Amino acid sequence: MKKLIQLIKNPQVIVLLSYLSLVALLRWHLSWDLIGWLIGGFVGWGLVVADRLVWVYWTRPQTQLSVQIRYLINNRKFKETWQTLMARKKEQTELTFRSALFQVVWVPLAFFAITSTANLFGKALVMGLGLHLLYDEWKDFRQSPELLRSWLFWQIKRSISLEEQKSFLLIMTGAFLLLSWLLI
Repeated sequence: MKKLIQLIKNPQVIVLLSYLSLVALLRWHLSWDLIGWLIGGFVGWGLVVADRLVWVYWTRPQTQLSVQIRYLINNRKFKETWQTLMARKKEQTELTFRSALFQVVWVPLAFFAITSTANLFGKALVMGLGLHLLYDEWKDFRQSPELLRSWLFWQIKRSISLEEQKSFLLIMTGAFLLLSWLLI
């Protein structure tokens, strides 16, 4: 019970549950279909975290962090694995989902998923993924624009100014809000 309370107090979980609840209340009457909506949102949110494991096993398996994470997973030390990944996440800068180019592709894919399927799980999955990215981007932008620049624009081969970063975040936030409006 104590772990569940800690999980619920996590700011990321609060943001995700607030978003999923708000859209559900504005769009649908309460039904069993909403379980798919909630599960899809959590799966989408988790995909951004899973990208870190792809980096460990396939993208950069030779790094010291990757070796350490694989050791912890092989020894079933999942809590320590999570803590290590979160403590050393700045080392994982070249993640597929965590790039500006991925997000530019994500917008039309999310639009397609929202407008082409009645499945609430799929809609929530793409929106949970997008919400997690926006959450992390705005958090890092407020704390350290340099950190954000290092992981969001790693595929772009020129220096991105602070104003360009802010413009990108505003455009992506607007796209996310527009896609959310399509759900309502």
